[in-house]
This record gives sequence, C-alpha cells and structure tokens, in this order.
Amino acid sequence: MEATIAKTKRRRTVRERAKRSSLLFYALFMLIPTVHFFVFYLYVNFDSFLMAFRNYQLTDNGIATSFAGWSNFQEGWSTLAAGNGYRIRNTLIFFAVQVFVSGPLSILAAYYIYKKKFFSGFFRVMLFMPQVLSAVVMGTLYKYVMGNGLSWIVEKASGVSMEYFWKAPNTNMWAMILFNVIMSFGVNVLLYTNAMSALSTSVMESAKLEGCTPLQELWHIVLPGVFPTISSLLLVDLCGCFMNQYGLWTIYEAQVPSNLGNVGHFLYWSARDGDLFSQTAIGGVKVGYPQLAAIGLILTFLTIPVAFLTRYLLNRFGPSEE
Repeated sequence: MEATIAKTKRRRTVRERAKRSSLLFYALFMLIPTVHFFVFYLYVNFDSFLMAFRNYQLTDNGIATSFAGWSNFQEGWSTLAAGNGYRIRNTLIFFAVQVFVSGPLSILAAYYIYKKKFFSGFFRVMLFMPQVLSAVVMGTLYKYVMGNGLSWIVEKASGVSMEYFWKAPNTNMWAMILFNVIMSFGVNVLLYTNAMSALSTSVMESAKLEGCTPLQELWHIVLPGVFPTISSLLLVDLCGCFMNQYGLWTIYEAQVPSNLGNVGHFLYWSARDGDLFSQTAIGGVKVGYPQLAAIGLILTFLTIPVAFLTRYLLNRFGPSEE
C-alpha cells in the first residue's frame, strides 16, 4: 500500500515538474515578442501621442517643451489638405486600384493556377517574381521598359510620342497604377491559391457532375470559400493605405512629380530628413516631428472607424460557404 502511494506521489511530482518546465519554456519563448510589443509599439506610440501635443525649442539650457494644444493638429491637417488634398486623393486612387483592379486580377490568376491550366506553374513563378527580386531592381526594369521600350513601340506604331512614360504629367499616374498592379500579384496570388487548395474536392466534383461552368464554380463555390482571405487582405490594405507609398520611392525617390505625391511618401520623406527643431520643406509645406505625430493620430482616427465598419459589412453581407 505504501509503495503504491509513494509511486503515485512520484508520478505526480514528475507531472508537476513537467508542467512547470512547460510554463517556464512558454514564458521565455513569449518574453521577446512581449518586450518587443511594449517597447516598439506601446512606448513608441505613447511617445508619439505626447509629441503631438508638444512644442520643442532648443535653448541654452537644453530642450524646452511647452504644451501646444491643437496647433500641431491644425498644421498637420493643413498639410494633408494642401493643394486641394491631392496627397489624400492620390492615396485613395491607389488604394481603389489595389482593391478593385489588383484584387480581382489576383483572384482570377490564382483560380487559373488552382485549376492547373496551361502553363499554370510557369505563371505562378513569374507572378511571384516581383516579390523575389529587389523592389529597386523591379523599379529599374520597369522604368527602362516603360520609358524606352514601350515608348518606342507606341511611337513607331501610332506616331504618338510617349517619351518618358513614367515622367510625363499626362501618363505618369497610369504608369504608377500599372506598376502597382504588377507588383501586387506575387503575395496575393500565393495566398489565394493556398486558400483555394483548401477547398473541398468533393464539392468541386459534385458541382462538375451537376454541369457547373467554371464561371459558376468561381462565383458560387470558390469566392465564398476564400472570402475570409479576401476580407483579411482588404482590411490589411485599408489599415495601411496611408502608410503605403505605392512604389513612389522605388520609381522616383525624392523627385516625385507634383501630381503624384501621396500621404505615405510624404510621411516617409518628412520623417527621414526632419527632427524636433528644424523643419523639412516638402512641396512648399513645412512640417516637423510634432506635426507628423499629429498627422499620424489624425489618420488613425480616420482609419479605425472605417476599418471596423468595413469589417462589420464584410461579415454581415459577405458570401458564405453555406
């Protein structure tokens, strides 16, 4: 009897030690991402929040701060609205292209690959190629092809000069739209193809036996099946649209044409060369870190309700697999 009790206690002790070891391993494993979250997200954003309400001045005694009230927000909004709000307008144009052009084209390309049609493996590799190569390499190739090769072909065929297709004011917006569509295929096609691969093969076979056409299969079976992936990518694009430069730095670096500037490129360039005291002139508008922090909060308060509303509408009215 005593031997049985002692054996039971030893087993319990072993289980408790194993449980403590598992908890210790989990705690150590989660330590790095937890510290990263608190330092690089909470601390940085909290400091940015405070900066948006401060003015900074360099004095003989060091850095002097004062409460700025809403002045940084007023300057920030004036910056966003400068030039009839062309930065916001261009950002929304690129976002709309990403949602209504790049998204559907990526789904169609993924469906073609999923059905293993002619050259589907080749297309899968080539469509993912922009993500494998450096963005600088892709931008250089694109500028050369669009600015020289395509311009020469169009001019020879129609007599219409398209010199510097990506530079001319009447064509540079279309050039950037085309560049964003090309660059959007890689990850999107891979994600959509993987989501389609998880669909039930029995459902597909039953639909085929019932005489379902490829278009009907895509609309009634595939799209509802991959809709969670579609909605997730849409929300990610929405939340990051004001931070996305949409390839402007890759193609133009700092020499962005006045009609193409967007919010993401403006914020990046201003933060890159700005500081607390000196101000960076971008398109005739001067901003510093406090104004940039205020702009970040403005964009956050504009994006959050739209993102939650979009998520609700997608869940409420989106297609269901049932």
